Amino acid sequence: MATCVALGALALWPHRSHAIVASWAVAMLTWGLLRAVGGARHLTSGRSEFDRALATPAHRPVRPEDLERCERIFGWKAYPARDFDHHVRPLLSELLEHRVGEAGRSGAALELGPELRALREGAGAEATFGAIVTTEDVERIIRGIEEL
Repeated sequence: MATCVALGALALWPHRSHAIVASWAVAMLTWGLLRAVGGARHLTSGRSEFDRALATPAHRPVRPEDLERCERIFGWKAYPARDFDHHVRPLLSELLEHRVGEAGRSGAALELGPELRALREGAGAEATFGAIVTTEDVERIIRGIEEL
């Protein structure tokens, strides 16, 4: 088609033959490149194993809200007694009450240590641990709850 147009233009304007031939060459190169790119794209239409390995999975496991809350609250740090009472104690109390409820349903007798008793009774952190509650203290409480 482009060749017929170029021949017709040469017949009408023979004095512009250089411009017509150059335009025809550009049109043919463009057409050839488009065909080559289309063919290459057709050959690689499937995704490679590498691309599939790098792709993020469509289904992301849902993280429980309680787990995310625990991760935010139980940072690796020392808590001032007031922060412990305000942020950490409610979560530990929920865990303790849940575990005590499970043990009560199974009929097991529970013996709570002094820290767990203080936690359950709502005693202030400063009276139980001092001015600073460390991560080791929190780990010890959680271990005690897990052992119930």
